[in-house]
Amino acid sequence: MDYKPTDESTLDFLRDVPITKVLYCIPNGMDELRAIERGIPSNLEAGTSTTFRSERYLEFNPAGVDKGAGLRQLAELLGISLVQSCNLLVDSGIQGLAADMLCPDTHLPTPAD
Repeated sequence: MDYKPTDESTLDFLRDVPITKVLYCIPNGMDELRAIERGIPSNLEAGTSTTFRSERYLEFNPAGVDKGAGLRQLAELLGISLVQSCNLLVDSGIQGLAADMLCPDTHLPTPAD
């Protein structure tokens, strides 16, 4: 998927463009990112899911579309449990993603463990 970074102060230039995802990146900017989320008009917020990660990203996706939902669907298609799918991520070296975002109720080993 192509993307184009911008310094525009509004998103008006995207008015007629189909959008899959909007991603804000502000390193060490959680307060500012939370303010951006709070400032979203209610008519734009409807049908939208927001996610914060890595103390620098704010993502806007269609409601119900996120990494956790994708992993749950993959686990179902593979006929395995969500914990087993998280373990596959750990085995692949993606333990931080699995532990922090997808399986918060499951303690998976991280490099610090």
